[in-house]
Amino acid sequence: MEYLVPTEGCKSISWGSSVYAADARGHVTVDDPARGKVLRDACELTPASAMGTATRTAGYRCPACSFGSWFRRCSRCDAVCVREG
Repeated sequence: MEYLVPTEGCKSISWGSSVYAADARGHVTVDDPARGKVLRDACELTPASAMGTATRTAGYRCPACSFGSWFRRCSRCDAVCVREG
């Protein structure tokens, strides 16, 4: 499951037969990681992260989904993250 943040003023996204609506926090929930990547690229959505972004001094960044992580293995897409900095 992936949480994405749409651009300001966007309430829902229609993609094929699916409609993704923003919740009360403004996040769009996507169950399929492949669909999440397509929506991120096509609709300029950014991943929501409770951690925020990893800084230069701490953490890893996933090259596949750009998620900031404290661990070498991405918890969103299971890819191997690279050390930031």
